[in-house]
Amino acid sequence: MTDTPGASREIEIKLELTEEVYRRILREAGGRKRGAETQENAFFDTQDLRLKRDGWALRLRREAGRHLMTLKGLPRDKESGVYDREEHEAEVPAEKAAALYGGFSAAEVDLPPARKLRELYGAIRLRRRFGFVNRRTYIAFGDWVLELDKTEIADRSFYELEMEVAEADSERAAAELRRWFGQNGWPYRPSASSKLVKAERILADGASVPLA
Repeated sequence: MTDTPGASREIEIKLELTEEVYRRILREAGGRKRGAETQENAFFDTQDLRLKRDGWALRLRREAGRHLMTLKGLPRDKESGVYDREEHEAEVPAEKAAALYGGFSAAEVDLPPARKLRELYGAIRLRRRFGFVNRRTYIAFGDWVLELDKTEIADRSFYELEMEVAEADSERAAAELRRWFGQNGWPYRPSASSKLVKAERILADGASVPLA
């Protein structure tokens, strides 16, 4: 990401994992673990899903006592596993966050993600669609940090590995990951979709997902 407060490009490598590979990475991380956290995610859109149609995703995330509002655009490249997309993010004050989880108007919030929404759509009203829990473990990997994820939706789970990189490092980082996966005989599977899209597919299959 860039250092510009609130607005940036998010560039990350995203891989899909089997449960077996996830558990093996977690088990073998040892002293390279750099912490873990539980992320409670809630996603918002208009009644007619205007953000979804236009390629935007709005999320409120609660983690480690903080609340983060994030607006993300469509990734520019996902076939290679490197996601490059526009992102606007800001921390929501705790006293304000509780009210927002029930739904809100972009006009009520003076934070970069909401300001971007007003720039695009005016004072639109947003409702909470659904939520899920992501359990993330951070693991040192050379010059980078791996984000090892288990995402839980109702009685189902899926597993991913993500790694944020600078644009200049993306090819080198991907090559290092490929080499590591190849050495271990693991399938290197670039993620074809975001967690939000995976969650929507699970919902479409009939899973019952409580709002987070």
